[in-house]
Amino acid sequence: MSLLAIQCNDCGGSIAFPEDKPLPECPFCGSTKQIPQPLDRQVHPPSEWVPFEIIQTEADEAFRTFAQSSFWYPKDIRNATLDLQMILLPAWLWSGEVETHYNGLTNAMTPSGYRPTSGQDTIRYSQVWVPSSKALTLTELNDLAPFPSEQAQSLQDTPPLPFELGDLTERVALKHAKNVMSNSHHSHISSQTGLRQLQTSSVHHNMEGRPGLVPIYIGVYRRKDNYYRILINGSTGKLIGEAPLDWSKITLIVVILVGAVLILINL
Repeated sequence: MSLLAIQCNDCGGSIAFPEDKPLPECPFCGSTKQIPQPLDRQVHPPSEWVPFEIIQTEADEAFRTFAQSSFWYPKDIRNATLDLQMILLPAWLWSGEVETHYNGLTNAMTPSGYRPTSGQDTIRYSQVWVPSSKALTLTELNDLAPFPSEQAQSLQDTPPLPFELGDLTERVALKHAKNVMSNSHHSHISSQTGLRQLQTSSVHHNMEGRPGLVPIYIGVYRRKDNYYRILINGSTGKLIGEAPLDWSKITLIVVILVGAVLILINL
């Protein structure tokens, strides 16, 4: 099968697609402005992919549950049928140890009520994901995680389609992974020690990373001139996304409440 890279002219997302088929809509923003280009732009080829475990009907049901989860969502999204696209997104999976030295203030019987203290803690992380995609943020990917990396399958000559092309080098991915681990360890130490004015300095050991593809359902919901994305973990069914608020409904409730308050005041 001959593959072609196509890039969205609106959001910049790129996916691989069969060369002999019509260009699809962008799965990230719904745009039809696609630009074909050579497939040799990928920074680092993925070595494995995590398979889909959630079928299309289950993904659709997850969206319907989300759309009906709030009274404040407009009627059109509560009744909408979203066209969820299956796609494999590039990401780096990292593991490693973080050695963190810290200092801060703890409660004490002193004139200020505090005294300085310091210490050291080491923790190991086995699954830190870093997106190799402009269309998926670090926060979105880790909100969707975990992905069962132990079920990952090796990529053959023709990988599953469609898949997005990665654009993150190993060096940059490593930098992001270190930041994620350091910030997470900082939060862990803060919750465990309760120190005020906590300051930390981290050293990373035995860092190992590998590029792969993670299964995602992506849906784009358009209302007026705004776009809202829905992302579903294709392995676990976990959904993240945003939806517009029905301001006419909010305004009506506010008017009713204000009217009720005025009636009570005048009684």
